[in-house]
Amino acid sequence: MEAFAHLLSFMGLLLGFTLTEIAKGFSGALKRRHLIRIGWLTPLLAILFMLDIADIWTAAWYARSLVDMSTAGAFALLAWALTYYLSASMIFPDLWDDVVSLDDWFFANKHWVVCGLIATSIASNAVILSLERPEIDAGLIEWAAIMAGWFVLLAALAWVRSARWSYVLLALALALELQELVAS
Repeated sequence: MEAFAHLLSFMGLLLGFTLTEIAKGFSGALKRRHLIRIGWLTPLLAILFMLDIADIWTAAWYARSLVDMSTAGAFALLAWALTYYLSASMIFPDLWDDVVSLDDWFFANKHWVVCGLIATSIASNAVILSLERPEIDAGLIEWAAIMAGWFVLLAALAWVRSARWSYVLLALALALELQELVAS
């Protein structure tokens, strides 16, 4: 448990930076609300990312008895968190001078954000599966089918060019994240 507490504090720091990046983006958008069109796509993507952080945090808690401290594990966590942070940093612009619409920003950058979310989600689930080593049964097959659907949904969101389809896919992703958080 001590190893978990050590890694959890490290993970908490890195996820805190990620949440700070998202909060800074929301703040920047609100400060410029009279100068730019905020829209819904970028804020919804940011909310999806925050819900995913909550989901990751609860998954880490459930895996606490399986975690062992090692240099390789710390490096893997660092690589995972860096990917997560870099993805979150692309949700909102750093420089707002040329931004007219956050919906335009969304379409120019969402593939970086969503592909980072896919990569970190695959890595997280692979680690949990390797630590738990569950028996193959109907529950695991159902979970794998749900995860496959989640990844297809995120991949579609990353590459679709239509605002309407982006809203639909974001709504579905948000509903799944909320359902996961309520169920856990």
